[in-house]
Amino acid sequence: MRECLLLGRVKKVARMRISFSLILGFLLQTSAVAQTELTRGEILNGHLDVGDVAEYHIDLLAEQFVYGEVEQLSFDAKVTVLDPQGQITGNFNTSARGADPIQFETPASGRYTFRVSSADDQPGDYSISLQRIEAVALVPERRLDQLLSAFEGDDQPGAVVAVIRNGRVIHSHAVGMANLQHRIPFTRRTVSNIGSVSKQFTGFAVAMLAAEGKLSFDEDVRQYFPELPDLGRVVTIRHLLTHTSGYREFLNLLAMSGTRLEDGDYIDRDVILKILQRQESLQSEPGAEFNYNNTAYALAALLVERVSGEPFQKWMSTNVFVPIGMTNTRVRSSTGEVIPNAADGYIHADTEPYRQVIDLGGGGGATMGAGAIYTTVDDLALWMSNLHTARVGGREVVDEVTAPHVEYGAVGTFYGLGINVMGCVG
Repeated sequence: MRECLLLGRVKKVARMRISFSLILGFLLQTSAVAQTELTRGEILNGHLDVGDVAEYHIDLLAEQFVYGEVEQLSFDAKVTVLDPQGQITGNFNTSARGADPIQFETPASGRYTFRVSSADDQPGDYSISLQRIEAVALVPERRLDQLLSAFEGDDQPGAVVAVIRNGRVIHSHAVGMANLQHRIPFTRRTVSNIGSVSKQFTGFAVAMLAAEGKLSFDEDVRQYFPELPDLGRVVTIRHLLTHTSGYREFLNLLAMSGTRLEDGDYIDRDVILKILQRQESLQSEPGAEFNYNNTAYALAALLVERVSGEPFQKWMSTNVFVPIGMTNTRVRSSTGEVIPNAADGYIHADTEPYRQVIDLGGGGGATMGAGAIYTTVDDLALWMSNLHTARVGGREVVDEVTAPHVEYGAVGTFYGLGINVMGCVG
């Protein structure tokens, strides 16, 4: 017994020596393979093998604005910036290919370290550069220009930002391109796809119909969609609008079936109902779990049509957009519909900096209700003003849309009907 115990100890010591060697080898393998000085305006090329980390250094002053990019040439790169005390100032990894922005403000003077590593444990080539190093702007217009650095240039998909006070745009700033192919710049008048921000308009539409007595939030959705199966639990209209229905995400299901959403594969609106008809069980108990869900909002747009007897896009124009004065806003019913003065959408590509992408709804406009609204910053200013004045829809409707129905995520983060409602603790 004692010999066995001693043998066990010897083996344990041997294993410890082997483990120490492996750990030492691992540490040596993952140590920085390059320690290079960064200079503003200079592009430095690099290559990482699996496990490698490259380090770059630069001396900076306190309260400086720094903007740079890591160009991901053949792998997904991650950049971590450390301040002079070795504390993390920022982690940057927004996409898998193309140029990822590196943007931060310096908390103190001293030597800053930029660590480049692989986000997916793959080898690859990259380049890193710093384009802007300057004092943090104190003038609001100049500060806005700094914050939009990633969108500047005639080779970049652009953006527009508006500052709104009392329902009026008091300042706007546009950068980059609305269309890269024809070099059309972004302007204040550019019409943009606002994606899931569209959901609050759908919530507003349903709330208007409820205020008119044409439906009730607590009704079973099967009252309006009798073709949907009875899954043993009542899913209400309120469940749809608060992402608590338990229905499964149709975009995920289509992607798993081989539908190329990013390439604009045709998706007829009827596919929403067909997917729900084939669902054998709910993903969760209705009302029990917040689970962001485009299926529910696409169904809500169909609900507006069935209750009103009008196409969703026409009803929205007649009852919401035109009364508010949003003359440059519309629901895009299909990707073939021409939207005058609209910006195109882009994503990073493997062989080119960017490639154009089609609306997620595909040719059939399946995401109406969940997305598909095109608008301008001036029209959004009018929309925001109406949320305060309730001139269109009335106070009952606005209060219903902006009420904190569901708490989710961080403490004090709530969801209304298609809109985030912040700071509603208590």
